[in-house]
Amino acid sequence: MLKQHLSGNALDWYIQSVNSAHFSESEPMTFTDALCALHRCFVTTSNAQRATVAFDAVGPEGFAEMLIKRANQMAHIPGEFVLNQRFLAGIPQPIRYKLRVDRQMTAEYTPLETLRTNA
Repeated sequence: MLKQHLSGNALDWYIQSVNSAHFSESEPMTFTDALCALHRCFVTTSNAQRATVAFDAVGPEGFAEMLIKRANQMAHIPGEFVLNQRFLAGIPQPIRYKLRVDRQMTAEYTPLETLRTNA
């Protein structure tokens, strides 16, 4: 079952290490064992750390860009108020607090560009 969902180097590894006639004498590998072995071989600590750093680096500006990109792909593009609401709901609470309380910006009356700039 696992083999159907693999490709490239992971599939080659699976065929050589798990599904090989060479290992037919020994006890077959369980699904969980095969998955853990795949993780050890192909998901390195540096790859996981790189993904975490990239995720953390997005920030409010990147989040706003993603919202606009996704909105433009929709059949019915949401209005600015809906985008503003989603933007404010998706940013971290301390930033949202700074915008709403300290700078008195709201989804109703503040353009998205102004929210982005001040976040």
